[in-house]
Amino acid sequence: KSVGLLANRGLAHEGLYQWQEALDDYNEAIDLGKSIGNKYPYVLNSRGNVFSSLGRWEEARADYLASAAIFQESRMLSATI
Repeated sequence: KSVGLLANRGLAHEGLYQWQEALDDYNEAIDLGKSIGNKYPYVLNSRGNVFSSLGRWEEARADYLASAAIFQESRMLSATI
């Protein structure tokens, strides 16, 4: 499996309002990314969208904040190169 394939399938499930299936795919993509030492802010943001759609506001907020922090960190790192 790949992070990209899982994230894209999660996005397809999200588009069909299949929230649990989307959440499962995003969770697996995030776990796979961690296992190979990468962070995927877009996947965190997408999972936040699913949490929001499910009314799980605190979890959505946590994912949005984590995603924003990764984007900010990446921006700062690229500015130093």
